[in-house]
Amino acid sequence: TLRLRPLRNIHHHRHLNTMQKIVITLAIPALVACACHRTDPQHEAAVALDGRIDSAINAKSYAEAITLIDSLNHAYPLELELRKATGLKRAKAYEGLSITEIPRLDSTITACQARILELTAEFVTRQPSASLPPYMVYKAAAKGDFAASAGIQARVNTGEDAKDTPWTLAVNAGRNIGLTRIDVECANGGRYTMLTPVTDGQMASVSPESAADLAEYLANGAYKATNVTFTGSKGTSRAKITPAESEGIAKAWTLADTNSKLFNALAERERLERQLQIARDQAANAPRPKPEQPE
Repeated sequence: TLRLRPLRNIHHHRHLNTMQKIVITLAIPALVACACHRTDPQHEAAVALDGRIDSAINAKSYAEAITLIDSLNHAYPLELELRKATGLKRAKAYEGLSITEIPRLDSTITACQARILELTAEFVTRQPSASLPPYMVYKAAAKGDFAASAGIQARVNTGEDAKDTPWTLAVNAGRNIGLTRIDVECANGGRYTMLTPVTDGQMASVSPESAADLAEYLANGAYKATNVTFTGSKGTSRAKITPAESEGIAKAWTLADTNSKLFNALAERERLERQLQIARDQAANAPRPKPEQPE
């Protein structure tokens, strides 16, 4: 016997199916919203770091801001929007850093130029031959003919190699002893040893690095150099160091050191000028954050 299904049950099931579809339709956006607002420790940390970048820029701590920007880009490669926004922030940080540092360098440059002008007045320029670059010698220690007798002489280079070799200590053993070593004795008994490559066995130049300890001591200490001993493969020789010659070493080191500081400051200022221009160009071309849409 064929039994018919009551119509009310059919309508009931249709009603349930419709309600289920409505519930599912409403539930999907809710689930998506929950997923979007779910706590993401990595994202929260990146946002916090981005906030520190803004704070550093606002506080004019530009070097710190640049370091934090590098940290954000390195530590959170998937935070594309935050990383994209750091382009403009980096440009602002470099611009601020350049604007802050340039006046400081200008002060250093002015001070170095004044000190160099003051010290240069105490030196005289020498150039034994046209084939040799000129150099400056402390006036009170300048000998008529340095090659004529044993001794030492500090020389400040003024030629093209001045940046690489700002000064040297010329030595003359008085005779050919196969010169390889120089020992300088100071009034307090201190000794400074310098090694030099053999040239003609009698005369040589001590590099700034080898002579730096002695020169800095004489520039800052209360004692002067008094004697020098030359040692070589063929024997030894000795010479007195006059107070003027000792002071000449100190003054030459000070002048050369000031020259080097000036070279470095000028180079750094030029670099900052380029950095400033690049930062401004990058700031002009960097993508701006999208304005927030009203709800």
